[in-house]
Amino acid sequence: ALKAAHVGLSLSTAEASVASPFTANIPDIKAMEQLLIEGRGTLSSSFHAFKATAIFTLTQFISTAILIELYSMLSDFSFLIIDMFITLPLLFTIGYISPSKRLTNKTPQDSLLSFPVISSIFMHLIVSFVVQIIGLFVIKGCSDFIPLDKNDTDFQNHIESFEMFAIFFSSLISYTSGSVVLNLFDSHLQPFFKNTLFIVSLTFTSLLTLFIYIEDVPWINHLVQLRRTIDMRFYVYLAIASASTFIITVLLEYGFCQLNMPKKIRKCLGPQQGKYLRFKNVKKERKYERVVESNDNQQNSFITNENLPLLVDKQGGKVTSSYKLGNSSTISKSKIQKKKIWRKLYYSYIDEMRRVGTEYSFS
Repeated sequence: ALKAAHVGLSLSTAEASVASPFTANIPDIKAMEQLLIEGRGTLSSSFHAFKATAIFTLTQFISTAILIELYSMLSDFSFLIIDMFITLPLLFTIGYISPSKRLTNKTPQDSLLSFPVISSIFMHLIVSFVVQIIGLFVIKGCSDFIPLDKNDTDFQNHIESFEMFAIFFSSLISYTSGSVVLNLFDSHLQPFFKNTLFIVSLTFTSLLTLFIYIEDVPWINHLVQLRRTIDMRFYVYLAIASASTFIITVLLEYGFCQLNMPKKIRKCLGPQQGKYLRFKNVKKERKYERVVESNDNQQNSFITNENLPLLVDKQGGKVTSSYKLGNSSTISKSKIQKKKIWRKLYYSYIDEMRRVGTEYSFS
C-alpha cells in the first residue's frame, strides 16, 4: 500500500518514520482531508509560479528579439526596472496564497507538459507579441516619430529611440496582466485578493508602471534612455491595450486552456467514431463452422465463439475434426487447442487473467 500510494499519513508517532513523513496528532483519518487540501493547493501554486516565470522570461525575450531585428536594444536600466521592480516582487509573492478551505473532486494538473500549461504559456506570449507589434505601428503613426537610422555608428542612438520606447512600454502590460490572470480562478486555492503580499506587490508594480507611463521626469528618461513621444495617441493605445489584454487573456485562459478544449472536442466526436468502428467490427464478425469428417458422410454445424472452447475441451484423442472460420480458411483442432484462437486477442488476455485470478482466489 505504501508503494502504491502517493503520500502516506501515519496515525501513530511510533510508525511515522516508516509509514510517511506526515503524522496525525489525533489517531483519525479525518486529517487526510486536510492533507489533500494542502497538497493540492501547494501543487497548484507551484504550477502558477512556473507559468509566471516562463511568461515573464519569454516576454522579455520577445521584446529583445524584436528590438534586435530593428537594430536596437533595451537599455541596462530598463532591464533593471523589469527584473528588480516588476517581475521579482510578483514572482516572490505569487506563491504565498493559502489553499482552499474545502476539498473539490477535481484534481490539479500533475504534468508541466500538459496542454493547459503549455497552451497557457504560448497564449500569453502570442498576446504579448501582438501588443508589442501593434505598439510599433502606433508609434510610427505619431506626429513626432523619427525612424531609427540603421547606419548610425553611435550605439547610444540605437538604444535611445522611439522603437525602444514603444516596445518597453508595451511589454510592461504583459507582466502585471499575466500575474493577475494566472491567479484569478483556482478551485484549489483561495481568491488571489486574500494573498496580502501579492496584492502589495501588484499595487507597487502597477503604480510604478503608471508613474513611468504618465510622468515625464527628465532624470528618469535620461537614466532609462527613453525617447518619449508627445502624441497622446500612443498613450490612449496603452490604456486600450491594457484592458484588451486582460479581457482576452482571461477568456482564453479559462475558456480554452484550463478547460482543455481539444480533449472536450475529442470526447464529443469520440462516440460517433466509436460507433462507426463498432459497426465495422460487427461486419467482420464470423461464426465458426465445424466440419466433422467421417468415412460415410460429412456433417456441418455452426457454433458460436462462446461454445468453441467448450467443444475443444470435450473432444479428445485423435484429431478427427477441424474448425473453419467463415469461408476463407480452415484451422485444425490441434492448432486451436495449442494457440487458443479467439475472435480478438484482447479478449483472450482478459479471459486468461480472469481464470488465473479465480484459481488463486479460491485456492
